[in-house]
Formats: sequence, C-alpha cells, structure tokens
Amino acid sequence: MSRDWIQFAISADSMAQALCLLFACLLFSCMADPRAGNGRLAALMTVGVLMGMSKFTFTPLLLLGFLALIPWHSAVSESTAVPSAADAARA
Repeated sequence: MSRDWIQFAISADSMAQALCLLFACLLFSCMADPRAGNGRLAALMTVGVLMGMSKFTFTPLLLLGFLALIPWHSAVSESTAVPSAADAARA
C-alpha cells in the first residue's frame, strides 16, 4: 500500500490556516462574552502573533484583535434589541 499521501498531510499552510481559525474563534468569543477576561485576550494576542509568524501576510489581521476591546454587548440599545421568547411571554 502506497503512503504517498502522508507527505502532503501537514504543511506550513495547514498550520497557518489552523491558527487563523483559532484566532477567529477566540475573537468572536471575546466579542460575544461580556465577561471575557485578560486571559482570553492574552490567548487571542498570542495566537495572533503566532499566526503572523507562520505567515507574514496574516500580520495585518492582528489589528482585528482590537475589535475584542469594544464592548459589543452594550452597543445594542434596549429599543433595537430583538425580544426573546421569555420577554414576549412576560408582556
């Protein structure tokens, strides 16, 4: 049985893409959770630096990390928020 496919399974690009996926997940996690602490932000920036080191063209994506510092959860006002099922039942 030939195992020629093994040499193509892991490359520098697959590692860079995995770091990009992890960076995106951490970024959305930090933006969605109002209780995101400094540890999660440090993990986001660490993964971002590793991502920039794996492929230099991904370095500008580090600027997206600053989006995690904006309090998105408080940016939605009460008047524009979509009521949940529990709010509709109470009304």
